Amino acid sequence: MKIYLDTNVYLDYWEDRKDKFKPLGEFAFSLMKETINCRFFVLISEIVIKELRNVLFMQKEKIFATILSSLKESGKLVFVDISMEQVHESEKISRQKNIPKADALHAVLARDNKAVLVSRDKHHILVKDIVEVMKPEEILTT
Repeated sequence: MKIYLDTNVYLDYWEDRKDKFKPLGEFAFSLMKETINCRFFVLISEIVIKELRNVLFMQKEKIFATILSSLKESGKLVFVDISMEQVHESEKISRQKNIPKADALHAVLARDNKAVLVSRDKHHILVKDIVEVMKPEEILTT
């Protein structure tokens, strides 16, 4: 099964985040562990790397050496390209649904690569007509 992880899942993992009721970091860690144990292939794009760089103030090389190292070493991390067609479509979706362009692009990339979009972002609820969207704890129980 292919999954496309939204940036917030990587941040949950890296920062071991929690909300009032859930251990978000633990769910993200379990998802990474299941991926390494051959349950999933994780798709990643340059937009995720860019968002991680902007939030964590890390260079791309450091992101791959730290946050993504286990996935990369296991051979379960698949880099997907972004076409101009996908960018244009995501801009249109962004305007139609009033969501950030990056969130629309994540949805388009997941759909086009036949992957489930794994996210906690409230904007991704609005793209369920485009791609299957699940939270980390939901996909772990499938």
